[in-house]
Amino acid sequence: EIQTGLKISSDNIFVENGVLMSRTGKAMPLNDFISNFASGSDISHRKNNRSHQEILSEMCECSSTSEEDKKEGTKKTKQKDSVVYKKKFKPDFFYIYLPHLDYAAQKDGPNSETALSAVTELDQLIGQLADDMQVAYDTEITWAVASEYTITPVDHVCYPNRVLREAGFLRTVLVEGHEHLDLENSQAWALADHQFSHVFVKDHDQTIIERVAALFDEVDGIAEVLRGDSLNRRFMNHDRSGNIVLVSTPNSWQAYYWWMDDSLAPAFASTVDIHRKPGYDPVELHFDFATKSVPLDATLIKGSHGAPAESEAQQGVFLCSRDCDIADSIVDTEIYDLVLGLFKD
Repeated sequence: EIQTGLKISSDNIFVENGVLMSRTGKAMPLNDFISNFASGSDISHRKNNRSHQEILSEMCECSSTSEEDKKEGTKKTKQKDSVVYKKKFKPDFFYIYLPHLDYAAQKDGPNSETALSAVTELDQLIGQLADDMQVAYDTEITWAVASEYTITPVDHVCYPNRVLREAGFLRTVLVEGHEHLDLENSQAWALADHQFSHVFVKDHDQTIIERVAALFDEVDGIAEVLRGDSLNRRFMNHDRSGNIVLVSTPNSWQAYYWWMDDSLAPAFASTVDIHRKPGYDPVELHFDFATKSVPLDATLIKGSHGAPAESEAQQGVFLCSRDCDIADSIVDTEIYDLVLGLFKD
């Protein structure tokens, strides 16, 4: 979808054993569908001069005359499939990640209209899931829900790599007119992830570590600068941790950007590319289908997570349909034993 601009609904189109299939029963070999994609904006299906979007539309056509009928038919088909699989295999343990409260809240903020709409959509989905499970099993089902993290509103963004560059610790190299990280010749660089980042210092030079730490002590949006023994405070003193860990204030987050001029940003910066970006880029949530690009404006992000929970607003929840021996406040690592205990009772 990102590369072609096609709007493919997973409710109607899916791939199974290398075949592109629709809920209406139509099918086409996936390779036939994608093999003729040209680069750039040319997405015509050259064999028969039909666009890929036209082909998808034809595959989704059914006898129902209204969109509501189509949606209802798809919903019933999915529900039926779900019940069949559960009845057939009857696993003792299901687990699933539901992203509804994640992306909308990051993109527009946890109190935005889109985030609130996501709550309603999630409620309906869980209701459907519960109905399906009840049909598939003739015994009481135990439900447990754990929020992986809580999205908090943000109105500030910090750029650790730009701070390091301005101080002379990070270097770039020009590749085809665009600035890329020069990891070999940089004394320090930051791997950013939401509300914290790992700063890696060349050769673990203790003098450079202290200089970099002192630098970030004065940066707005940074609440903690951890290194050495202080990493133990957040359980980050391990071999894969950076020499320094930067923790954001609750209202701020950290972006990976290192360029000072957007015209010099690497080409992948304006694309969805999780492998070449040194850190998570939530701005991809603002992908512009008109330009087929990701804007280079980190201030668009209105929600983030990762900073240690210092207030109730940053805490998640653990819910269970059975009585659990649980304290008023727990840490994430205790969830494992809580779930395991449900099988022992």
